[in-house]
Amino acid sequence: MLTASEIEYRVSSTDLVSALTARTPGLGGYDGGWPGLTLYRFIEPMAPSWEEIQSLSLGIVAQGSKAVLVDGERYVYDPFHYLVLSRNLHFQAEILDASAEEPFLSFVLQINPALVRKVAAGIADRALKGLAGLEPADADPSEVARQIVRVIDMPFGKRPFRVHVDPSQDGAEVVNAVADRMRREMYPNIGLEALLSPRHNG
Repeated sequence: MLTASEIEYRVSSTDLVSALTARTPGLGGYDGGWPGLTLYRFIEPMAPSWEEIQSLSLGIVAQGSKAVLVDGERYVYDPFHYLVLSRNLHFQAEILDASAEEPFLSFVLQINPALVRKVAAGIADRALKGLAGLEPADADPSEVARQIVRVIDMPFGKRPFRVHVDPSQDGAEVVNAVADRMRREMYPNIGLEALLSPRHNG
């Protein structure tokens, strides 16, 4: 019987193979229609050849396998292993497993740092403006100070793990509750259970 992860892999792998097959009608490399994206298809093993990348790159194999030699170290990637290469890198690549019946199919995405910074900056600005818009006009910043005083006045061992002051009601309380539960479950496993309960020092 297949596990859920095996079924998920087979479905996703088949989808990727089908997509790459449709977009690579011949052999070699093809423009993937996205900046820095190249699709590849080969029907037989290929001898080692020198290649070069200019930016951080992600390599994904949908079918077959490939070996890369970087500074004397050999790395093999296939449908179960992906490859990340740093920028300005000169290396040797070799197609290991490919046939007419099951061609080698892969893609490489070279990530342009300038494009990443531009997209990230745009998302951050939009998020900050959106969050600011959630704050009600009558939000009272002094409520934070009142909650701090209230917690300080509580007896030892009775202070809450976290206090929320969230006039916008943007869901942070729900998210933090999940994070706190994960901490309670994880800390004992990594030897940090002492952080979950108060104790006197000295």
